Amino acid sequence: MSLKTHSTGEDFFITLRYARDIALGRGFTYNSGQHVLGTTTPLYTLILALFLWLHLPAIFLGKLLNIVADGITCWLICRFADELRAPTAGLLAALLYAVGVTPISVSISGMETGLVTCIGMAAIVAFARSHSLSLWVLTAILFLLRIDGLVLGGLLLVAQTYQKRRFDVRGAVIAGLIVLPWLLFALFYFGTPLPSSVVAKLTVYKVTMAGSHSAILEAFQTQFDRGLFQDILTLLFGVGLGESLLKGRWQLLVPLWWMVIYYGTMLASPVPAFSWYFLPPWPLYLITAALGGCFLARAGCTYLSSNRFASARIGRFMKAGGLVLIALLGVLHLPRLIVEIQQPQQEEDEVLRPTGLWFRRHAAPNDLILLEPIGTIGYYSERPILDMIGLVTPQVLPCYHTSKPLLCMVTRFRPKWLCLRPKEADALARESSQVLGEDYRLVRIVRWQQAASPIFLIFRRQELPSSDPRRISRSD
Repeated sequence: MSLKTHSTGEDFFITLRYARDIALGRGFTYNSGQHVLGTTTPLYTLILALFLWLHLPAIFLGKLLNIVADGITCWLICRFADELRAPTAGLLAALLYAVGVTPISVSISGMETGLVTCIGMAAIVAFARSHSLSLWVLTAILFLLRIDGLVLGGLLLVAQTYQKRRFDVRGAVIAGLIVLPWLLFALFYFGTPLPSSVVAKLTVYKVTMAGSHSAILEAFQTQFDRGLFQDILTLLFGVGLGESLLKGRWQLLVPLWWMVIYYGTMLASPVPAFSWYFLPPWPLYLITAALGGCFLARAGCTYLSSNRFASARIGRFMKAGGLVLIALLGVLHLPRLIVEIQQPQQEEDEVLRPTGLWFRRHAAPNDLILLEPIGTIGYYSERPILDMIGLVTPQVLPCYHTSKPLLCMVTRFRPKWLCLRPKEADALARESSQVLGEDYRLVRIVRWQQAASPIFLIFRRQELPSSDPRRISRSD
């Protein structure tokens, strides 16, 4: 699938640019000389940097790591189901995960989410088996992979400590030693271990997404209510949850609390619910749905035959039939999935990457470029970027406390280039009729062959004569 679609996530290139700077000895930076932690996955960034330093294909190996992690996640789903004494449900959930749209599309994008999901699932298995040391170590790794993983690890550790009535000092010390080097480095180098992208998203989207929460609800509907099959899966999740509550499956119920917190935060947050955000709790959703399906299958077998042996035969037939059906549906869906992945990838290949390469040819090495999609364009341009959202340039965030944020960025930072979507250009023109046309001249219109309207409008700042009063007023 990865070779067929060569899908690469736009945000992956943000992490990859950090990794490239590390490998080249420029430091843990996105823009050289600026110590800003704009990536949420320091451990994965360092792994990619190691690949680049060794002159290995980091994009390919990053994707391969996440694909392998997906395979391990399927195995961990089965192991967790064994702890719940529901091996058939584990096989069913693992198969659903293996052929699922979200896991496949996310893992081949190169982003760290597949690794995060795998380590999170390993922590859940360690919790179910009461392996305290393993849980502490996995929580530390999860924290280094993505800081929000601490919520899952922390919840599992609290539940395990309460269950055992004993705090594992040795495990806590080992976990502390694992994360301590990064914490010390982050405090010294960035001033904080908290990624600037977290603050930026909460600040910016609170303004730009105000009154448009419907987009987040639509993303949840797409994930959980996307056709008949997904409707059935969601219904089975409800059945499985009810049965688990009645049976008191605490090994499952504690992680499910994390899933509620995770998805609840996504619903309440102003940040758009991107598809890869849904993946980390997805194995729990599938396991619970599989438990619901097995429960209904057992109830159906009992209803169809009062003979215990006949009921067992019917049950085995239904289990085998269900697994074969899921596998068949997954294989039949692959061609459609390839098309779904290839369509957005075409924009990456035909618009974003060429635009980045155009900037590399036409912009001077120190020319500052203002734009919002900083991943692909930023990576291939190799030029300083003024990030409109503030993920890697948090100095723009105060502009969102003004009535004209885009105009504030342009006038305060005076970027050499503006790479704007048509809506952004229209907004800037409304905020100031002087900026576009007088201060900045349109030099390029970027179109995609499948779209009639422009994708980007590229403006270049005009150099004013030294006698021009506008130049004097700005220097003051």
